[in-house]
Amino acid sequence: MHVMRGMALRKGRIAAVSWALGISLVVAACGGGDSDEPTIRPTPTTDPVQATVDAKIRTAIASIPTATPVPTATPVPTATSVPTATPIIFPTFPPFPTPVPTPTPLPSPTPLPSAALVYARVHASVARISLIGAIGSGVYIGDRYVVTAAHVVLNAQGLPRQTSGITIELDSQRVSVRSTLIGWNRDMDIALLRLETDPGSSVPVPAFRRTSLEGVGETIFAIGYPQGTTGAPIITQGVISRYVIDTTQPPPVGRLMQYDAATAQGGSGSPVFDASARIVSIVQTINVTSGGSGIGLARGIVADEILDLLNALKAGAQQ
Repeated sequence: MHVMRGMALRKGRIAAVSWALGISLVVAACGGGDSDEPTIRPTPTTDPVQATVDAKIRTAIASIPTATPVPTATPVPTATSVPTATPIIFPTFPPFPTPVPTPTPLPSPTPLPSAALVYARVHASVARISLIGAIGSGVYIGDRYVVTAAHVVLNAQGLPRQTSGITIELDSQRVSVRSTLIGWNRDMDIALLRLETDPGSSVPVPAFRRTSLEGVGETIFAIGYPQGTTGAPIITQGVISRYVIDTTQPPPVGRLMQYDAATAQGGSGSPVFDASARIVSIVQTINVTSGGSGIGLARGIVADEILDLLNALKAGAQQ
């Protein structure tokens, strides 16, 4: 408040001085006289009061604190001024391949047994047997042995038709060897002959296969010399119809295989092969018409029974 009053007084005094100076200048301009003497201007008298006031004003002004500058506000960073974050680079892995489902393999069709293949492998081992009063069939099983049905070499009384000098023809009758009757079993209707000499390498040796009375419906092949056929043996094809166990009417008594491979009289003793050319049976009986031809069913002792008797027959068993 005091500062404001001092400033007002100062302005008043300055105005009065200015007015006095103005009057003096007007008088001089109007020619205040004819004297050439220089006009003497009065020296302004210093007013002690004013000097005091002016000093106080200067002190007051000097004492006014300088305003503290307001700090400039830190500018809010704009979206463009925000530093871009350094992107994290993740390793790139190749995509996992989509697993392709493994196709379920279709079962390979079981190849149909070929009569031609079976015949080619074993026909040379099929024997044509000739002796007094009978012609039959058999099969060579190695070590100079031939297996046939007992009723081929035995008469109605169960006695040998001929014990030695029995003709055995192999390899489509290209090999002819004399043989001797070694052993037989009338109940099982199985007989064993022994060749006097080895038939040679042209005659293969087929293996036996135990059936365990299984395989009904399985394809089989009968190869022999029905009705006294000459030359190459005859092959017929059929299936295992069933197994029977005959314990009442000999011959034969034992485990029998029944099949529909056509055969005829003279086919007794013919080997029956499976699709792998293994012996599964020996023909024993056939159903025939009055003319002697087969009517579709035959049966024979199974290989299981033959294998069980074989050692005894080789030892000369005669039952």
